[in-house]
Amino acid sequence: MEEPGPPIPPRRVPWVTAVACVLCGAVFLLASLGYERYVRPLHGSSWDVRQGRWWIAVTACFVHHDWWHVLGNVYMLWPLGRVLEETLGAARYAAFLLITAAVSSALELALSEGGGFGMSGVVYGVFGFLWVARGRYPAFAAVLTTHVVRVVIAWFFLCIAVTWLGIWRVGNVAHGAGCLVGALAALVHLRSLRRLAVAGLLVLAAAGGVGLVWAPWSGTWLVEQGQEAGKRKDYDEARALFERGLERGADPVWVWDNLCYLHAERGDPAAFEEAVRNLHRLDRDRAAEVEGRYTARLGHALMLQERYGEAVPAFRRALALGADPAWIWECLAYIHHRTGDPEARRRALEELRRHAPDRARELEGG
Repeated sequence: MEEPGPPIPPRRVPWVTAVACVLCGAVFLLASLGYERYVRPLHGSSWDVRQGRWWIAVTACFVHHDWWHVLGNVYMLWPLGRVLEETLGAARYAAFLLITAAVSSALELALSEGGGFGMSGVVYGVFGFLWVARGRYPAFAAVLTTHVVRVVIAWFFLCIAVTWLGIWRVGNVAHGAGCLVGALAALVHLRSLRRLAVAGLLVLAAAGGVGLVWAPWSGTWLVEQGQEAGKRKDYDEARALFERGLERGADPVWVWDNLCYLHAERGDPAAFEEAVRNLHRLDRDRAAEVEGRYTARLGHALMLQERYGEAVPAFRRALALGADPAWIWECLAYIHHRTGDPEARRRALEELRRHAPDRARELEGG
């Protein structure tokens, strides 16, 4: 009777990979219970990061909008991730996933005009690590079958093609950055070209971080700078930045909304009407909302410039569009007082009395 061989060491349970896969599925299901409440806070754009929501660089990886998207990522992450986790150990593997998620998402957010989401960047990171280290670890070579390698590479270039053709917008930057992070991390692990690999990782991380706060190539960033210029009353600079942002691919609805506000604030009726028309061609509902909200601002700007003949029709249009009647009738009462029209002022005060009687009494007393 043969003696039994040495005991086979138990395989580690890939709980980090399992948790990542479960979180992807859980977040996808949460969307059906309330997307805005549960899922929207987990992802966004570079603008959201600059507003303090820094965590979306990691949490966006768990967000998927389509069932085939989440299933495809989980399908690839489970076999590839578990073999890498068994080799690195849970702690180092979890750190690798977090770094890959943060760097790939940061670069996607910095270099794209929308918001990246999905686990694809991390999957490509795991693939990049396994590919570089497959010569050292037979388990890596075993899981990277010819079929798997072909699918991963074909999907990478297919995503670039459909994005370029305008069929579907894909986070190609996250795919490429994730793969590069994984490859460099593998070199660090293998102690091969270690200094160069560490330097490469630091450069990628720095590029992602800097790109989130300073990105003159980004239309979104340019529009944000335009908003800041508008707050400083530097309207010409703001308009130039908005138009450059539009040329660089910023969301046109968002840009024209900002231009409507800008022209209302500076008291330019012709430019305001043109901006509203352009917005109407893109989004009728948004244009109606913006016109109602900003026409009163246009009237107020004209009033402050003592262009009363233009301010009165702007205020009356704002009333027809559903703007706050109390504030508008108060402004009209002021205009008629300044223009020496007591009868029109009396009618304005009567209307104001219907909406804000206390304020009407104050004006009448003054």
